[in-house]
Amino acid sequence: MIKNKKEIRIIILGFMSFLLVLSLISAIGLSLDYNDKNPLKVGPGETKEVIIGRLQNPDNESITLKLEIIEGADIAEVTSDTLTLPAKSLDTSLNLKISIPEGTPEGTKYKIGIKYADITSKNGTGMIIMTQSQTSSIPVLVQKIPVEPTPTAGGISTTTIIILIIGIIVVIAIILLLVKKKK
Repeated sequence: MIKNKKEIRIIILGFMSFLLVLSLISAIGLSLDYNDKNPLKVGPGETKEVIIGRLQNPDNESITLKLEIIEGADIAEVTSDTLTLPAKSLDTSLNLKISIPEGTPEGTKYKIGIKYADITSKNGTGMIIMTQSQTSSIPVLVQKIPVEPTPTAGGISTTTIIILIIGIIVVIAIILLLVKKKK
């Protein structure tokens, strides 16, 4: 019986410790727009500023992150070294500037690794402050993106013809209704 009470005390003490530590944890999430099945496509000699993902902060306080490229720094740079995530924000953009050198063969694959660390100043004395950092990576594929042909001014498009036909039908229907009303 005494053994049971000790086990119950240990479980209760462990649960209370868990609850105390839980209040110190902050969760930062990054949802990436690009992955291995959907790589970011950039043409050779092209420079793009792209949103690679969205950061989420479900906490009740704003968080400041330090961003760093840890892989692929030869083709990528962060547009801002720090980023502030407002409290309860679920859609803060993470922007990168990607520059592919001229003459890079199509089909070349790169990986860009991004490290983001929580550098929010914590108030309090006597507390142990642990900074949270995470890394994510996105694939980049060198591929020329075809340019959409611009419509020529010489012809009438099929959508214009369809709109004209619908307009004519509506006008005829209105005229028939007015003639029918007069009789």
